Amino acid sequence: MLVELSAGHVTSAAVCTSLDQVRATAGDTLLVQDLPLLTSFTLPKPPVAFVCRRIGPTSHLAVAARSRGLFCAAAPESRLDGDTWKLPHVELPPGTRLSLSGTGLGDGRAVIPVRRAGERRVTPGLCATAGLELFCNADCAADVVRGLHNGAHGVGSVRLEHIILASAQQASFVDMVLSGVLDSPVDPLASARLVAHCAERLAEILSCCLAGGVAATIRLLDINPVEWLTSAQVYEIAVHRPAFLAARGIALARFLPDLYFETLTAAVCRAVAISGLPPQQLTVIVPFVTAVEEIVPVRAALRRQARAAALSGPPGLGVMIETPEAVHVADALAAAADCFILGTNDLSALVERRGRDVLMDTLDVGLTLTDEVVTLLERAVRRGRASNARLTVGICGEAARQSANFATLGRIGVDFVSPAAGAIAADQGDDRHASA
Repeated sequence: MLVELSAGHVTSAAVCTSLDQVRATAGDTLLVQDLPLLTSFTLPKPPVAFVCRRIGPTSHLAVAARSRGLFCAAAPESRLDGDTWKLPHVELPPGTRLSLSGTGLGDGRAVIPVRRAGERRVTPGLCATAGLELFCNADCAADVVRGLHNGAHGVGSVRLEHIILASAQQASFVDMVLSGVLDSPVDPLASARLVAHCAERLAEILSCCLAGGVAATIRLLDINPVEWLTSAQVYEIAVHRPAFLAARGIALARFLPDLYFETLTAAVCRAVAISGLPPQQLTVIVPFVTAVEEIVPVRAALRRQARAAALSGPPGLGVMIETPEAVHVADALAAAADCFILGTNDLSALVERRGRDVLMDTLDVGLTLTDEVVTLLERAVRRGRASNARLTVGICGEAARQSANFATLGRIGVDFVSPAAGAIAADQGDDRHASA
């Protein structure tokens, strides 16, 4: 049996168990992997569906699939035997064409049952009842339009890695990462192309925000290197710079300072200039922070790049509160920042001492916050506001689409929730929704 983590359409997609098979296959493909790697997004035609033996609802592949409306499922009872995908009572060699129906994933002869995730939608009314504003996450301009149309009042998270992941620049980006980590020269033309691509895509998003009269936040790079690299690339880095493989968020800047503080901040500020969005309506979020010293160079980089882009001032600076260390220094972080975004996917995994790739008992992809996590979030908000009374606090991650969390979030002082745009539905009777 498969456990659905992201809903999508699958029609005659060929089973593939390697990237080479995906490249060589005509038509749509379904990629089967042991682990939830993101390397297939570098292909000219990525798979339309993913199945992994080990994957959880907050795995980065599941999150990326949900943002694109692609089918993604866990198959904990399956295994790969060479190139053959083996499940109880079913063996599927490469090339087997599968389609998704109401009963499951099948080829016309056999059907693999799929336990479907319950559909969950967030409405402005649900948020207002708890004293929360509703924002939306966006990976493209269409996400902004959809979210605002259904009642969102801002864009709470634009993830730079998703902008790169959805583009032809991913392979070039990985080459830049490898060059930077292994102390090889980085191709300046590749860097310029990455800046231009990210600036263009971000400008499209920010232009929609300007048209809608709303603010936005852009989250700086946060990747799990192992998910983006091939096994050969992982081995090469493990030999020469093993510490990089455990880096996340701002810790990546220790290995890739030019990429983090020059290339990506330049792309953000250039996007502001192209879109015309006032820089004070944008906040740049620093992910996976553990100490206040980590955000100081980001503020300096934004000021430098804002001057280079002839902006009236730099964007605001925010911090992801997604590690216990960040909670403990929340007062110092708030004194140096304008905004907190509570990242519950990673914080919950760290507190509960489990990986994000663990398939939890519940099939609900909305993450219900535990008492221990709520205590940490409340402590972070209290300490932050004591240090900076004007601090804005939002929350993203799967907890932002779980309405059972909203009363608690309103009580501890959160200002807004930001689920994926596709998780937002207009209130019944909303004139905008009725006229769509």
